[in-house]
Amino acid sequence: MALVFKKPKEVEELEKKEESTEESKEVNHYDELIGLLFHARTQLHYFHLQTKVEAEHTTLGGFYGSLLELTDEFAELYMGMGNEVVSAPCKDFVDYKGIDQVRDYLKELLEEIKECTCDSPELELVLLEVNQLIYKTLFLLQLK
Repeated sequence: MALVFKKPKEVEELEKKEESTEESKEVNHYDELIGLLFHARTQLHYFHLQTKVEAEHTTLGGFYGSLLELTDEFAELYMGMGNEVVSAPCKDFVDYKGIDQVRDYLKELLEEIKECTCDSPELELVLLEVNQLIYKTLFLLQLK
């Protein structure tokens, strides 16, 4: 005879409540921005791993590490303001095809970030730091 353990009624009710809460969460532009930044961090990490040029490898390594810190800071500030972060869908990852592809990706990322508006000066400051990081990385990728 096998033992069957039944969940307490309170646990079942709590799980149902959590499921209904998760279903009702909607993605907003902050969630999309955070998702965009996390995607960019990972995409640039792939480029970093796939390049065969040491200077690019080093520059991209610095970029994705710094971008992760800034994205985390943005998300934590946003949550500290009483908000929750909801996972947002993101683009597919692509393989490295050359430095021009990386530059184009960074320029597109910069444009997407510039289109974002923040209600908070604290959040806006973090986005400005992200922009500075992208510009600096574009500069370093020009060096031979």
